[in-house]
Amino acid sequence: AYNPGFESGSSSFTGNDDTGWENNNVDGDDVSEVNTNSLYVKTGSNSWHIQEVGGSSPTGIRQNCTITANTVIKVTAEVYVISGKATIDCRKGSSASTTFVSAVENTTTGQWETLTQIFDSGSETALSARLVTKDSIESEFYVDNISVQQLNGNTGTLS
Repeated sequence: AYNPGFESGSSSFTGNDDTGWENNNVDGDDVSEVNTNSLYVKTGSNSWHIQEVGGSSPTGIRQNCTITANTVIKVTAEVYVISGKATIDCRKGSSASTTFVSAVENTTTGQWETLTQIFDSGSETALSARLVTKDSIESEFYVDNISVQQLNGNTGTLS
């Protein structure tokens, strides 16, 4: 992911800009802004603050990435959840027929937690990496150190 720790670029998103990130379903009273309060920064000087205030769709940020077909992809993010749920909720593909990857959500609040999502890219070469609230649950969280990596090998099967 480009600008994984939000250390460069704008302090708010108005579409695609130099941050590499853009808003996802942010409207009304929702919050999507750079954070400089060190209590909510994992590394560096900045993180991103997301808050959904009553909505009907997952609120947060996304970045479109190019991936290699038929590889294993790993997406990680550090989240500090104040309330509600933060998720890594990726979409494979770049058309109306995009495929959602099973979302990964936080299990704690009030401390940093690493979220990890691992999946096979299949035939897709495009990915929308999304850090969003779960469904329309009112939530507030901070995100830092987002990574999108191609892994060598397979995810495997446990039986």
